[in-house]
Amino acid sequence: MSEPRLRLRGQHLWMSHELVAEHFPDAYAVLVNFNKGSGVLWIGPMTEDHMMNKFSTVSQYLLKLRNAKGDRTIAIHDLLLDNELPPDNRPLTYKWDSKFNILKIPFLA
Repeated sequence: MSEPRLRLRGQHLWMSHELVAEHFPDAYAVLVNFNKGSGVLWIGPMTEDHMMNKFSTVSQYLLKLRNAKGDRTIAIHDLLLDNELPPDNRPLTYKWDSKFNILKIPFLA
């Protein structure tokens, strides 16, 4: 059985090397925003002109290299705690918004 392309593990978002290559190929950092109203976490590439820079609640996170394959993680402990989100290890679903270059991850049902 293959590993999920995106999962929460040890309060880190773990992105597979396939997901990184497809959506964040040159990124070493990302912009992150949690929309409390919709319960969706948004992740976009950290560029000067990215539309997420206009949000007052956006934060910058490093994409930490985890293994030789190129999997990367984002430490989101504070984001989970601040927004009272469940820190349980689990696979995560996501949608890529190609219009805005944002990975959208639903955290709340």
